[in-house]
Amino acid sequence: MNRMLVWLGLVILALLVQTESSFAQTKPFTVKASKLFKTPVADGRKLTCAPYKQTYVAGKKQKRNKFLPAASEIKPLEKQLTQARKKKQTAKLAKLQRRLVALKNRIAADNAACVAVKNPPPAPIAPPSSPPGSIPDGQQPGAPSSDAVSLEPLGRALAEEDLQLFFDRAGFGLSQREANLRGFAIANGLSAFVDEFMRTRSEDPGVWERVVDMTDGQLGSVNAQTGRGQRSAYFELWAHSNNPYAEKLALFLLSVWTASGDVISDETFRFVFWNYFNNIRLAAYAETDLPALGVSITRDPLMLIYLSNELNVRGSPNENYARELMELFTLGTENLDGLPNYTETFPDGSGDIAVAARMLTGWKVRHNYAIPALEAQYDLNRHQPGPHTMFPGTAWQFTGENDQDLVMGIFSHHPHVKYYYAREILKYYLTPQPPRELVERFGAVIAANQYRLRPAMATLFKSKAFLHRN
Repeated sequence: MNRMLVWLGLVILALLVQTESSFAQTKPFTVKASKLFKTPVADGRKLTCAPYKQTYVAGKKQKRNKFLPAASEIKPLEKQLTQARKKKQTAKLAKLQRRLVALKNRIAADNAACVAVKNPPPAPIAPPSSPPGSIPDGQQPGAPSSDAVSLEPLGRALAEEDLQLFFDRAGFGLSQREANLRGFAIANGLSAFVDEFMRTRSEDPGVWERVVDMTDGQLGSVNAQTGRGQRSAYFELWAHSNNPYAEKLALFLLSVWTASGDVISDETFRFVFWNYFNNIRLAAYAETDLPALGVSITRDPLMLIYLSNELNVRGSPNENYARELMELFTLGTENLDGLPNYTETFPDGSGDIAVAARMLTGWKVRHNYAIPALEAQYDLNRHQPGPHTMFPGTAWQFTGENDQDLVMGIFSHHPHVKYYYAREILKYYLTPQPPRELVERFGAVIAANQYRLRPAMATLFKSKAFLHRN
């Protein structure tokens, strides 16, 4: 059996097991007080944890030795989501979907923190150059090693375990499909190997035909696309693609610029999510120009619907997309020092989110059944004229008129964009908590490459940090 398929199967199984342990138990259960324990987490909270089946879950202690798992918060939110979907409340639906995803992510992380107390990960193995117990010159106890934060080229011969680690991080694991690259890597070194790994190759005959055919749920069918069919198509692609670099980068980009096809109630247009993801894939195969991608996604019909920007009109602004553009897609809520990256809307209508919303006005979506297609259309009469000033009073203040000015202005002026993407990439490819020093260094590389990710990723892949075992 193809090792890639086995790996994907194990990932799916692990996700199912995690879902079961994280979310299945939603009712109070009895537990002895002596079995409860507390653990702090990164955001300053203290979790109360309890044993459940063969694992541990976070929650709240109640009277009479009852324990209420945190997963109990999910069901009420899912009911609200169902009601909003039935009533076709687009804006509320998008908001509830984001809340639900965030809640599930938080609970999964809290449960993992509880598990880690009882089952801590093994201590990292010191690199061969460092004798056991020694601390490199200039490094403080408890600080990451110099290699862990270094973007300098690796500068040593590759071993088999290096290749396993590389393919696990940069692609979908080391399988028979990548066997021809192993010898190349050992013979030519990391730098040449990374260039070869990132090179775009043609897919094997029949792969893409099967992928497209699967989007409707079964081979040979001519029915409309389904969510199940799209998922089958993704797994077919990831299992057989000759381009793991681009396909994994596309998944990362989708995790940042997230959207859902569930907001499309008419099955005639179910394919728009597939189109949305393929546009992201094209960016991953190219230079991955983040500002250009940002403008394209801002005007994508699925995104216009998903985050309600089609409802954002002159005189009646909808701030949904404006907020997510900064919170999820470009900046994050806080900078590396914990200070806000933007201001919320003030009572007088000022504030960065309010201004951004006005810049984003003007777009609507036309349902074209003749093609069929969802078409993004710009109507000047729906746009709030400017000029509009973002981040006033800061060193990164800029003035613009429309959505393109907004997206390009954030990327070109705000100092935290590079660190936001650096941290998200490092979290996705390396470690959930990347050292600040590495975030700052990689952010500088991203900015130096004018937010083109392909050359920035090449620098990361060739570095000491990327093959450092955390």
